[in-house]
Amino acid sequence: MIIYLHGFMSGPGSFKATQMRDFMAEQGWADEYQCPKLSPYPAQAMAALSELIAALPVKPGLIGSSLGGYYALYLARKFECRAVLVNPAIKPYQDLQRFLGPQVSPYTGEAFTLTESHMDELRSLETPSPERLADYWLLTQTGDEVLDYRLAVDKLMGVNMTIEVGGDHSFVHFERHLRHIVNFLTHAGT
Repeated sequence: MIIYLHGFMSGPGSFKATQMRDFMAEQGWADEYQCPKLSPYPAQAMAALSELIAALPVKPGLIGSSLGGYYALYLARKFECRAVLVNPAIKPYQDLQRFLGPQVSPYTGEAFTLTESHMDELRSLETPSPERLADYWLLTQTGDEVLDYRLAVDKLMGVNMTIEVGGDHSFVHFERHLRHIVNFLTHAGT
């Protein structure tokens, strides 16, 4: 089972999530892929994800993009599973300050309001650097215009890393990595 965690103001219909879904379907693994619509409120998103993962008969592999990468770091530690982190947020409680107040998701049309208490919820999910280094793979591009890729490199020192020069926050040419992502997430210990 692979679970894709989308980023802030994104959704299951995002470009990378759709690429991953289509790849899984092409391989005959459509039933082994989920991309839940995450609440814009961190505590609600984490409660739903924790419930989903706890109910699975096997440990899933996680793919987290941007804010989803921050969530994946927390969940991989909590449930001792593998995670691929794509241009992950490392300090989203700082990055999202400019979004405090009323918002509308461009993917879902959902209206919501972010408050400082939601930033506190994000702070409560911060984890130390990973201990099980082989269980993580960082995919990042230096041209990310939203997040400073160096924060992820520093936080995740020692994990598997692919650092591509250029690109952007969307992770240009993500599709090149799909087969390797599935292999990494489904072959623990390799």
